[in-house]
Order: sequence, then C-alpha cells, then structure tokens
Amino acid sequence: MKNTFCFILLIVLPVSAQELRLEKIAVYGNRRTRSSAIIRELCLKPEERLTESVLKRERQWLIRLDNWKKVEFQLKPADGAGRDLVVVVEERANWGIYPLLSNDYRFGWRGGFRLLRRNLWGLRHEAEAAMEIGGIEQFTLDYRIPWWAKRWRLFSRLSFRKTAFLYQYPDVEGPFPFRETAFFVVTGKQIGRCLRIGTAAGVAEAETAPDPSGPAGPERFIRWEGFVELDTRDWPRYPRSGVYGRFWHLRM
Repeated sequence: MKNTFCFILLIVLPVSAQELRLEKIAVYGNRRTRSSAIIRELCLKPEERLTESVLKRERQWLIRLDNWKKVEFQLKPADGAGRDLVVVVEERANWGIYPLLSNDYRFGWRGGFRLLRRNLWGLRHEAEAAMEIGGIEQFTLDYRIPWWAKRWRLFSRLSFRKTAFLYQYPDVEGPFPFRETAFFVVTGKQIGRCLRIGTAAGVAEAETAPDPSGPAGPERFIRWEGFVELDTRDWPRYPRSGVYGRFWHLRM
C-alpha cells in the first residue's frame, strides 16, 4: 500500500477595504435654516473619498460657525461603495441676549448688553443691537450677511454707530465731551476658510468742544479702509488653538 502525501500551498493576498465615496448630502433638524445654506459651507463634492479626518474637518467647521447647538454626521449606505452623508443639526434660538463688560486704561470700565437676532431669511443673516454705558457710551446696529453672490463667496456688513465720551486735551483744562455718529458698509471676499479680504467705507460726523488750536463745531468726513484678515482659530468665541490677525490701511 502506497502512502500518498498531499501538500497544499495556501497563499493569502491582502485585500484592501473598499473606499467610501460620497454620493449626496442631506440635512435634517433644520427647521429655520435652509439646507442649501448649510451644504454650501461643506468642502465636499460627489465621488470624493470620505475619511475620518475629512469628516472631522467638515463637522468642526460647522460647529465653528456657531449657528447650531449640535452637529452630527451620519453615513448611510448608497450604491456600491457610495455613502450618503446625513448632517443632523439642532438649531440655536432665534434670539439671544448677552452681557458686555470691558475696561480701557484711558476711559475705565463700561458695561451693557447685545441683542442678537440669528438666521434671518433662513440664510444665516444676523441683526444685532448693542448698548454700553460707562467710560464710553456707545450704541450700535449691525446687519451681517455671511455669504452672497454664490460662487464668489462674498460677505457684507452694514453698521451704524453712535459714540460719546469725555476727551482730555494735553495741557488744557477739561475734560471735553466728544460725540460721533458713523455709518459704514463692509464688503469683501472669503478665500478658503482662514482668509478674508475686503474694504470698509462710510461717513462720520464728529463733534467735540473746540481745541484751542483747532476749529470749532462738528466735522464731517469720509473713511475708507482696505483690510486683510487671517483667522485660524478653532472657535472664535473661546479659542483653544489658532491665530487671528488683521492688517489694514486707513484713509480719511
């Protein structure tokens, strides 16, 4: 009887996991914000590879915008290796009121409040009124448009401000009251997520007690400013990392 030996060679080849590709994006939980106003903030395109780092980056950006109390990402199966990205948000209240308190070495302490109306027209527009009293008395009205002109990614802000404080001229007995009323329009372009360039232009009327060496009465003038703004902070309100810088050229 013959003994038969059988040798079996088993070769195991590594098989790479299927890459997850984006099919489409859906938004849930947005009762007031338009879905398009959320989706346009994401740097994701169909067929883009979905990795943990990509999803974390996009979710952190939505959180940074500070329009929602909660942002969650969910992946749902689609055709083949495709996945649908479901963005689940919980919106903040339309109205918010916040205390203000600051100190200036020249004018001392001042305090007040700001009243904020979020998400006008479902497009994340904001209207804000703020009042401060103390060393400086100031009242401001702002209307902010974070994104318009679609692919151009432009932003704008309309601002009205009334300011009053006591000013001390050098070597002159005082102090003297100073009052200013100003209106500005800011327009610029967002480049990526960290860089903004733009201009601010407006008119102002200032009135103060006359400097003995200068003219009396109110003065009206035009201001123009070009600026470049760099912001890499992870969260502008209470940043834990990143830098912020603003460079400008002012003309009057």
